[in-house]
Amino acid sequence: MLSCTNFTQMKRIIFFVLLTVTFIPLGGCGRFSNPATNATAERYVVISPIYNEIIWALGAQDQVVGVDLSSTYPAEVKNVQTVGYHRALSAEGILSLHPTAVIDDGNIGPPQVVEQIKGLNIPMKTFDAKNDSIDGTKALIREMGVYFHKEDRAEELCRTLDEQVAAAAEKVKQYKDSPRIAVIHFGRASNVYLVVGKAAGGDGGAASKTAELAGGHNALR
Repeated sequence: MLSCTNFTQMKRIIFFVLLTVTFIPLGGCGRFSNPATNATAERYVVISPIYNEIIWALGAQDQVVGVDLSSTYPAEVKNVQTVGYHRALSAEGILSLHPTAVIDDGNIGPPQVVEQIKGLNIPMKTFDAKNDSIDGTKALIREMGVYFHKEDRAEELCRTLDEQVAAAAEKVKQYKDSPRIAVIHFGRASNVYLVVGKAAGGDGGAASKTAELAGGHNALR
């Protein structure tokens, strides 16, 4: 039986689908130093909030020695050394952790730092599955489960996700109205507020999909 903590993690994953939160660009200062690990063990720097959330849900976090500043969930991830904002990384901050691989979702920079890391022959890994839908998120969980040798746990998480989506759909049926929701995104990196709309013919992305899962719809087009 899954614990309450694991159910909370999966609920967060549902609402992380396609969501990208921008944080203040800081340098590669650490939150806390990682404890010493076996020199022969894998040492991953993981630069992606959704990747880190899934890694913790899988129970594979012991191999993670560095994360990006945007990774704040679950709370335990804050005990891992940060390498800075995902679009303003420094090669020195990453290299200081002696990673055996850097795992990222492709949304990292600046380009010259990425090239520096590649030039040092440090493997870089981006998973193929995209968390652009519930099915995409399950595919990502399974792909990461294989990578971290947590296949059974990945299947358990996918079943839980399906159950929670179904339960949410049943809950929504109890309401007769569909609230119109306006979504405002605060881009902390640039200190600007952005209205998230739904373009004609488009699906509205994460904001609209999240509203629909909750029984509402995006009021802005």
